[in-house]
Amino acid sequence: MHDVECLKPPPFSGATTRGCSRIRRNLEQRPGMPELFDRLRRVSVTISQLRSRIQVEYDALATRFGLAQLPLDVYEVDDSGNGGVTAHGTDRRNGTPGYTPTHVVLPMEPGDLAAWGLTQPAFPPTNWNRHTAAWPAWRTDLWHEVVHQYQHQDLKNWDPKDGGEGHSKGWPDAVRDVAASFGIAADELLRVL
Repeated sequence: MHDVECLKPPPFSGATTRGCSRIRRNLEQRPGMPELFDRLRRVSVTISQLRSRIQVEYDALATRFGLAQLPLDVYEVDDSGNGGVTAHGTDRRNGTPGYTPTHVVLPMEPGDLAAWGLTQPAFPPTNWNRHTAAWPAWRTDLWHEVVHQYQHQDLKNWDPKDGGEGHSKGWPDAVRDVAASFGIAADELLRVL
């Protein structure tokens, strides 16, 4: 058996190649190796797998805030123009996340699927630093759009024309309320949105 085979991440079931457990344990104790193994464990996900992870997070957020569940429009962006539209009518060339009263739009760039592992981030978050593995881009986008959904459904203070740089009507109140529910200040939440 080659030691290199033992560096490959095990199958999702957690099984390891015979004899690799000991080799991996010894290697993981060397300086710098835990980080290497963390990177090796992060494998490319399919859009379907990512959609499932996003749904789990969305369900937790919607339940926490008593929001009506909306369909999630999670899809790979198709810059070629040949992708048509999603089941919810979103042009697949669109790369901008968004909230609508009928669904939440969360486009994924094709290359980004390789950046996210199979691990579901902890909910509620224990880390509010956007530049960590706890906050993959999909999570940041989802939370931003859920704040808009809260702004619309709970505060009744959302205007579809208030996008872009605006975020004026109701946005500060929605951010404050959502942040408070997690025991953090609004500016701390804004850093991850």
